Parts: sequence; structure tokens; C-alpha cells
Amino acid sequence: MLFHVKGEALGCSETLVMSSTSPINTTVIPPMYALSRLPSLDPLSFIILGLMVLIATPVLRVALGIVSFAMERDWLYVFITAVVFINLMLAIFVLPSIMHLHANAQLLKLLCPSSK
Repeated sequence: MLFHVKGEALGCSETLVMSSTSPINTTVIPPMYALSRLPSLDPLSFIILGLMVLIATPVLRVALGIVSFAMERDWLYVFITAVVFINLMLAIFVLPSIMHLHANAQLLKLLCPSSK
């Protein structure tokens, strides 16, 4: 709905963002850049916020699981849950860097010159 009201997202035209061959990809949009555009009701920023909340939910659940098992002194499950947590952190923060998928503000400026 916000796409149609504003006609753009993150400074890019609606047609560029919504095209099936769009070069816009959330891996080239820094999360802080997207969050800073929330007050201006940028539609893509709301989508990125939703994705961050969806990703954070299981991560928080695993972190709380470690604490819960530690309080019960169930060290086997603390270890297993810690391994799962480390895998999540690697998948979220390390692997994208290795695969060169981290946010690149210069690429965003190239794709959408009107973005700030």
C-alpha cells in the first residue's frame, strides 16, 4: 500500500523495486539505513524491519534457552543449545561477509541515485 501512496522506496522508483528482474536486493541495503527511513514511511524499510524481527525471534528463543538450561544446571542441553546459537550467529553475521553479501551503500547509490 505504501508503495502506491509514495511511489518509491529507499529513493528507488516503484517499478525498479517491484520488477521481477529488479537489481534491488535486501543484501545491498544496510539495516541502519533502512531503519533511518522509517519515519518517512518508506515501504521497503518496513519490510526490512519485519524481516529483522522474524530473524530475531528464533535467535532470542535460543539465547533464552541457554539461560534456562543453565539455571536448571542441565549442561548437556546448555552445550547443545550453545552450538545451535553459534551456528545461528555464523549464518547471520559471518557467512554473508564471506559470501560478499553484506550491505554496500555505494551499490545502493548506483542503483538508486535519488537515495540519501
